[in-house]
Amino acid sequence: CETQYTLSHLAGTQLSANLAELSPNDVPRCYGASQTIVQLANHTAFETFLTQKLMFKLQVVPLTVQLTNISGNLWSRTLRGKRAER
Repeated sequence: CETQYTLSHLAGTQLSANLAELSPNDVPRCYGASQTIVQLANHTAFETFLTQKLMFKLQVVPLTVQLTNISGNLWSRTLRGKRAER
C-alpha cells in the first residue's frame, strides 16, 4: 500500500525511474541563463512522460470508466467534469 503519492516516489516505486525533485522556489533561479531554462523544460517534459507512463501502468482510463458505470453516470459527462444529475 502506498503512503506517499508524490510523482518522484510513485515513479521510483512503480516505474523504477529516478526523478529529481525541483522545489517551486528553485524555478525562478532557472531563468538566469538559457542553459538552465532548457534544463527546466527537459525536467518538465520528463515529468510529463513519467505521468503518462504511470497513467498507462495504473490503467487510469479503464478505471474511470468502471467507476463511472458503478455510480450510474455517463462517462462522457465525467470526462467533461460535469456533476452527476440528481
